[in-house]
Amino acid sequence: MEIILINILNKVHGQLIGKLSYTLSRLAEVNISSKEIGNLTETGTTLFDALLKLRLELEKHGWFLLCNVARRDAYPSQMMMQMAMGRKIYVTKHGLQARRQDIVDIFGEATPDQIGTVEEQRRYHEDWIKSLGIS
Repeated sequence: MEIILINILNKVHGQLIGKLSYTLSRLAEVNISSKEIGNLTETGTTLFDALLKLRLELEKHGWFLLCNVARRDAYPSQMMMQMAMGRKIYVTKHGLQARRQDIVDIFGEATPDQIGTVEEQRRYHEDWIKSLGIS
């Protein structure tokens, strides 16, 4: 089990620090806890998948993780999901193929203007794929 401190943002209540822990085995399990949020636990086939589910729960209450996994312009490739269980993701730019130097750790810090909802991230990823001419 790895435990990290993570910044969490609520546009009404401001920023706070929560404790996020995760374990990786056949499934990934993530747990986040803070005085304001309580404890939330989600599981998924990869770390990215489990964090996506956790983000959906947090969004219901107006909370957002301030790290690369919540960036609108960041998404893992299929190979990254299989090899690193979703711990690494690409930061993408419309019209440009993702490159090795675009790989970041999902827990790396992101600013409030970089993050978005799960839906915004999904739409950006779909638009990025279209911008490359890939169906």
